[in-house]
Parts: sequence; structure tokens; C-alpha cells
Amino acid sequence: MKQSVGTVAATGKPLKGLDRPQGQNIRFSQTITLGCPKIASIARPGQFVMVNCGPDCTLPRPFSVHQVIDKERLVLYFAVLEDGKGTDWLSNRRKGDAVSLFGPLGNGFSVQPSSHNLLLVAGGIGVAPLHFLAEETLKNGHSVTMLYGTADETSYPEALPRLELVRATEDGSVGHHGMVTDLLPKLAGWGRPNIRLRAHADVSSDVPDAGATNQTGTGFSGNRHGLRSGSLLRLHHQNEARTEEGLSTRSGI
Repeated sequence: MKQSVGTVAATGKPLKGLDRPQGQNIRFSQTITLGCPKIASIARPGQFVMVNCGPDCTLPRPFSVHQVIDKERLVLYFAVLEDGKGTDWLSNRRKGDAVSLFGPLGNGFSVQPSSHNLLLVAGGIGVAPLHFLAEETLKNGHSVTMLYGTADETSYPEALPRLELVRATEDGSVGHHGMVTDLLPKLAGWGRPNIRLRAHADVSSDVPDAGATNQTGTGFSGNRHGLRSGSLLRLHHQNEARTEEGLSTRSGI
């Protein structure tokens, strides 16, 4: 773990928010790129950083590492919630501003060496940690399919070359009309017919303006487990024939 001061290199275009019947509404979501080689050079998919979000926030805020660029820069993808002091402060940073942070924290994802095909499932802002995982596993020669669900056609910031992206929208504007989990029965055995996949997002809302939350509620369960605020996506491959096959995560936070 490293304590560092990152420099804002770029900010992404704000994406459409979401009104939620339960919980805080999302004003918008966006990316921010920080020049921070001390942390970027050692970050692994599934890990996160703690960001000091200005003088009005006593506690730092957790954000999943969304992407690492050239081992020099970190990209965070986060939702700005109504009355969210920390995420509002971060969204107002501009190029050249300094941001204090420490990390990386958490054990991250682990991919079994025998795995060849990875099936990733995300809803809304829950895609934040999976972009980094998809990017790294594609570099290692894996085939990666991501099932991605949102409320409408609003998509996440950047697609990856060679990533098969399967969309689902609650309003039917893009891809499958319905929840992203509706797609699992057809694709859960992708690559090995005897693999069953169970996916869920555990969302802790102890800190109200968490950097990674389940934006759309697309079939995932939310539990306040107190490990960290934000989205901790756990993917479990259950292989009836070979239990060691597939992708697993260890939170360890």
C-alpha cells in the first residue's frame, strides 16, 4: 500500500444519471484519470483505492480501480450521488489538480491458470472493477464475454477491443429487454457446458456517496456487510466436474 498525491490528467464526459425508487438518486457518473505511478504500477484487477475528497469529508472514500494506463495513470469510474459530498468534490477536479489517495487495497480477483473463457456480469456502475479485469485477461489471451445491464441505452465509458459485450436494458432501448441476469441461463455454461455460474453484487452503503454502487439494480442482491462501501462483485464458478475451473475472488478487505 502506498500513500500518494495524484495529478488529474483528464476527466470524462458525465453520463446520464438515474432516479432510484429506493436509496439516493445518481446525478451522473464519470471517469477521472490520475497520474499516480506509485499506485498504478502495482495495482491489480479487483483492488481499490481510498481517496481524500476535500476538507468537508473526514473519512476517505473508496473507489475501484477501473483501468491502469502504462503503469503510470489510474482511471476511476464513479457515480455522483445526490448529497454525496465526496463524489461531488471529486467530480469537480480539473486537469492539473492534486488528489491525495492511498492504496491499492484488497486482494483483487484471481483467475485460475486452467481457465480460457471468462464470463463477467455487471449492472450500471458495478462495471467499474471489471473493466480492468477484462483488459488484463484479454492481454493474457483469454476470451472474455461481459454481460452488462443498464436502465437505458446509456453505456459505460469505453469498450475494449476483442471484448464481446452483451447488453441488456430495462427499457429495451439496446440489446435484451429486461434484466442482465435473464441472459445467464443461455451463457452461464459458455466454454464448458457443465459449469454453472452464480453472480451477485454485494453493495455496502455505510458511506452514502460510495464510488461504486449498483446503478440499476439489475438482478443483483445488495447486502450491507460493512467491508467497504461501493460495489464488491463476487463471481463464483461452480463446476460439477472440476471445482478449480473458472474465476474466483477473495475480498480480504
